[in-house]
Amino acid sequence: LTMCMTVLLLLTCVLTVSAENFDSGKTGSISVTLTEQYDKDPIVGAELSVYYVATAILDADGNLIYDYTEDFKQFDTAIDDTSLATKLDAFVSQHSVPSTKMTTNTEGTALCNELPLGLYFVKQTGAVEGFAPCTPFLVTVPNVKNGEYVYEVNASPKTDVVKLTSITIKKVWNTDES
Repeated sequence: LTMCMTVLLLLTCVLTVSAENFDSGKTGSISVTLTEQYDKDPIVGAELSVYYVATAILDADGNLIYDYTEDFKQFDTAIDDTSLATKLDAFVSQHSVPSTKMTTNTEGTALCNELPLGLYFVKQTGAVEGFAPCTPFLVTVPNVKNGEYVYEVNASPKTDVVKLTSITIKKVWNTDES
């Protein structure tokens, strides 16, 4: 939720980054690291789907603006809506929207390279036995860090990943009538 709010703030605020630093010809990457919530062990083999939601360009004033891609043109929600990630989750579940798949490695990290600039929706689509899936989230490429555009974005979302435990209960009937 914190990450989604941060991304939405970036989308709605006027960026104070210099337009000279923006390179519309570049591509970017998204790296996602998933770890177990308590002991921070890496979660290996989680499949994530990355959806290209909107393109990013600079307007005449040097601000980043976003325009939905063809796959999301029928998505009827403002790009600065505070519940955008939740609504995108429902949309991609109901529509056949193409995505790029990536899987977490032995360090719990998945990488998606050569991405066009824009807004991305990331959702875990392949479960790992014993773990709940992480919460879907939004990522912008480029992102802004210390007043500079960063084209290689690293996301370590605060997740709801919790080790699932199974419990066996044995019921014993007491038939002793004494």
